[in-house]
Amino acid sequence: MERFFTTLPIWLNVFLFFAGFLIIIKGADWFVGSAVTIAEATGIPKIVIGATIVSVATTFPEFCVSSVSYTHLTLPTN
Repeated sequence: MERFFTTLPIWLNVFLFFAGFLIIIKGADWFVGSAVTIAEATGIPKIVIGATIVSVATTFPEFCVSSVSYTHLTLPTN
């Protein structure tokens, strides 16, 4: 994958970086807005939604990376 990006012109790499950044920002905005909507629809306080759904959803990618890393772990044998 790294080889793919090194062959692209620098302007395209910069464009893709900022496009990805904007997509992440918009996705986060949608996510927080949806969490607020869930809180209002269910009558659950926003702080509870923030402490549960948002925290679990933001921790999930880290959990996935750690899990994949663990499955590829090679332990030394003595």
